[in-house]
Amino acid sequence: MNNARVNEMAQKMAASLLDYGPHHSRLLVRVLRSLASGRPVTGAQVDRMTADIGISRDEAHPFLREITERDGADNIVGIMGLSLNDHPHRLYVNGVSLSAWCAEDTLFLPSLLQQTATVESYSPLSKQKVRLTVSPERVENVSPTSAVVSMVIVDPTREDMASVEAIWNTFCEHIHFFASQAEAERWAAGRDGIVILSVDDGFELGRQVWARVLLYAEQAQRHLEHLFDAELAYKSDMDVVVPDENREGDLIGSGEGTVTGAKIRGTIRWSMYSADCAYLLVKAGIQPAPGQHLCTTHPGGVIETEDGAQIWFDAKGYGLRGYDKDYPHLWRLTMALQFSTQDERYIWLNTALGVWEGQFDEQAGRARYHAYAQVVK
Repeated sequence: MNNARVNEMAQKMAASLLDYGPHHSRLLVRVLRSLASGRPVTGAQVDRMTADIGISRDEAHPFLREITERDGADNIVGIMGLSLNDHPHRLYVNGVSLSAWCAEDTLFLPSLLQQTATVESYSPLSKQKVRLTVSPERVENVSPTSAVVSMVIVDPTREDMASVEAIWNTFCEHIHFFASQAEAERWAAGRDGIVILSVDDGFELGRQVWARVLLYAEQAQRHLEHLFDAELAYKSDMDVVVPDENREGDLIGSGEGTVTGAKIRGTIRWSMYSADCAYLLVKAGIQPAPGQHLCTTHPGGVIETEDGAQIWFDAKGYGLRGYDKDYPHLWRLTMALQFSTQDERYIWLNTALGVWEGQFDEQAGRARYHAYAQVVK
């Protein structure tokens, strides 16, 4: 998609507005997929979902309140674009008739549902029907072939998105399908912040905006269970936590931080070793050459939980510097995890192989990780 304004908005939405974190993202997708059966989602169903995911009612229900439509019995009848109520855009999924808040919703919902949808909508000017078939991977068919979709450019960091009504007012009133580019341009004339996209670009926009939520949902499908989120900071004067024996690469540094999760909470100390690492140049005051730099990573350390347990961990993987050319100081890291503990309360971790993924900011000397595990209980 070659529209810089749309790309900028998509990046902001994905990084802030729709970065719900792993637990809330999985709850959203679970409710969404349940609603696609054509029946309201009850409070009891939500409670079962939250228990399965590992979050509390007090955390889950306020989150859902801001992004859902409710019926008179307070059951969920709409969530983040998908609805059992009457909205202008119709979706048919596995023979179930549903509706969508915005035209753009019909282009990303199939990816979240992992179902192909037939979409019917009417142009607000000519009232001509626009019909699409949208799979989780692409727009398969569109009629008429000249159809386009309008999009409104907003700064999501400044808009009020704390209710369904606010989402409708900010986005949905301005996002429609049109039978042709010319018709869309006539409608857009005199309206601020409107751009016209092909339906394929609209689909790509949805994938960008919801990429993180999709990632969390896919991780859940693979039976990866969220263990904790880690906030780490390097300390220049800190002693090594794990020695270099049997470690790959050079010592990058050591640090400390916190881990927060439904199953594991506490503090963390670690040492990072890495081979072929451009960060050693950065520490020496030498700017690495432009482009991407891949290194192997081999950290290790210990988590000390709030309830007094020690959990040692070992990780191996890769770090990539320069994955975003506009922010070359940011690293993307993914590593496999292995745990070891003698504490009976956490002994299940000894048979859990995990993964953590995250980002390291070399300018700030700080990293943020999300850790998951395939747990054998």
